[in-house]
Amino acid sequence: MKIRNLVLALTAAVLPLQAAQVGTTQLSLPVAVSATNKFVGSFLARKALMYGQTSGSVASNSSTFTIYGAPTNFYGGTTNFIISAAPVSEVGNNELAPASDNHYIVEFTSGPYVGLIKQITSFTTNTATVLGNLPPIGDGTQFTIRKDHTLGSLFGDGTTNNPLAPYIAQAASITTADIVSVLSSSGVWNQYFYQTNTLGRDGSGGWRLATNPDNRGATTLGTNRAHVRVSLGTGFAFKSGSGSKNIFLNGEYRGTRERVTLDSSKGVVIANPYPVATTLADLGIATSLKTNSVAGFADRVNVLEGGKYVQFYNNGTGFVNSTNSTTSGNGVVIPSGGAVVITGQTNREIVFAPQYLAK
Repeated sequence: MKIRNLVLALTAAVLPLQAAQVGTTQLSLPVAVSATNKFVGSFLARKALMYGQTSGSVASNSSTFTIYGAPTNFYGGTTNFIISAAPVSEVGNNELAPASDNHYIVEFTSGPYVGLIKQITSFTTNTATVLGNLPPIGDGTQFTIRKDHTLGSLFGDGTTNNPLAPYIAQAASITTADIVSVLSSSGVWNQYFYQTNTLGRDGSGGWRLATNPDNRGATTLGTNRAHVRVSLGTGFAFKSGSGSKNIFLNGEYRGTRERVTLDSSKGVVIANPYPVATTLADLGIATSLKTNSVAGFADRVNVLEGGKYVQFYNNGTGFVNSTNSTTSGNGVVIPSGGAVVITGQTNREIVFAPQYLAK
């Protein structure tokens, strides 16, 4: 899924130790899933590729920043370079079948936009250009560059160096496999499953789109979907094909995460940014949502209960059910490793309450 802005706090290490480094740790978080769809949040990051700081200020609505003292092996080569390949294209149909997992993101770790994450679309030897526009970024703002998540980074891709996670149910067809649904940049939920290489079927197996699996006949080979992006801080829906079980989220947890940009035309999946269960009220997002006494004029927060959407909005005093405004939603639990979907009236930043390793 493409998303313009995410805010998370992170680290920087070519530079002296920063405050953002203090609240980080590696986690392997179990998430309970079952045969009904559940929202799962992708909030643990892949390893950092580079820590640095900006050279010069960045004007509002610019899309490029300059890297202070960029090392000679930053970008442009193939051996022992920090960034050895250009960001992969996600234009058009490439979004559903990127050619590699070279999805790069930058996370700003200091200044008024600490934690802001942007997807990187190109590099030079000392600059990076992002998708969309940047806010005003001050000279010397610290940042981290890392790869974004994909189906393969979250669950493995079946290769020797990245085997499929043992808890993922693979199958010859989607009817008995685990199903991972990802919200596309056009607001469409696409279903993916890991297809086995079955006798009588062409293709080698792997992550497949539900509408494009490996089938009988040489003209109906499925396309590899292992590199489909699942942006950090967003999430996906998971439906187990093998009964109730745990899946695991793995990666770096940062101690604070403050904001995400809402695309009102499509909605956005937003991960529970805490490594523990929380509630709608405790997320602290109410002050940045559009509130109204009438559900149709307010931002909506969607949760899955029993595999079905249940919608809440904030009426100015608290969260209530969209179909029964006398039912409070303040105490609705967002489990550890969970997520919600927010649909809104206008584009805006959604701000979270500060989070800590122990909440």
